[in-house]
Amino acid sequence: MKHYRLRVEIDIVAEDREHAEALSRILTSLLRQRSWIREVVPDGFEERTTIAQQNETP
Repeated sequence: MKHYRLRVEIDIVAEDREHAEALSRILTSLLRQRSWIREVVPDGFEERTTIAQQNETP
């Protein structure tokens, strides 16, 4: 069987950085529980502005 690497970015909504870190740990843990996922490589996270927010006019 061959191995493949899937690269994804996931945008989440959190109250603050601590909340985002907690959600990141939960998501990573859930992914690692899948038998067909061999490795999860977290690459940190950053505060993002959504496309909808960018399109808003002040």
